[in-house]
Amino acid sequence: MIRRNRQPDTVYLALIEARGIVKIGVTSNIGTRLRQIAWAQRVPAAEVVPIGIYSGSRLTERRIHARFAHLRIEGEWFRYTDEIYQFMERLDAGLEHHMYGRPL
Repeated sequence: MIRRNRQPDTVYLALIEARGIVKIGVTSNIGTRLRQIAWAQRVPAAEVVPIGIYSGSRLTERRIHARFAHLRIEGEWFRYTDEIYQFMERLDAGLEHHMYGRPL
């Protein structure tokens, strides 16, 4: 089956601050994905905050997962720490985009 009008993949970091957790995933539709996360986690959609959206692929996602494996809670969920925050700061500044994608 050919998918038409498919948007490019984006790697995202979605924070649920009240729980101190962040989901690192990949999607072609960030708005829909954030609503799905809110529904699955049984939280209001406003509590799922996109804190990082970058061009990338499943390979990019796997690289980020590997980098933060020590913070993994389960699956694509990680403890949100200063280490992740600082990583995103470096991405946003263009310092690590060669491995992890560019900010959108």
